[in-house]
Amino acid sequence: MKTTLKNPYVYMLFVVPTVAMYFLFFIYPTITSFVFGFTDWDGLNARQFIGLDNFANAFKDAEFRSSIWNNLIILLFSCCIQVPLIIVFFAADQQRQAIPRILQNDGIHALDPVDFDHRDSLGLHLRSGRGLAQ
Repeated sequence: MKTTLKNPYVYMLFVVPTVAMYFLFFIYPTITSFVFGFTDWDGLNARQFIGLDNFANAFKDAEFRSSIWNNLIILLFSCCIQVPLIIVFFAADQQRQAIPRILQNDGIHALDPVDFDHRDSLGLHLRSGRGLAQ
């Protein structure tokens, strides 16, 4: 067993397929999408290089601009509101500070009338059914 773990080919047995799939399903499609963005191609005929015309046409479209704006709002919400809240609640929990009772549940069940067992990671085992006011 120890000689098997010292053999680098054993590790390569796991690393090579993972890296190959990463390149096949992520890197290669990303690069080809980037290249196709600069061409006029219908999928059947020969590709024709047109430069930045596709991107200029995309930014002229109102729906595209709206989708970019919506994604920026989601990004702003995630980075500026969700992440700091997660950090604050984690720090408060680590310091054993009082967190409001409604936030001590799993979050999914926070407003349910039945309290869930906090020791169970999935919160599937019900307590005696007395609700949040235990």
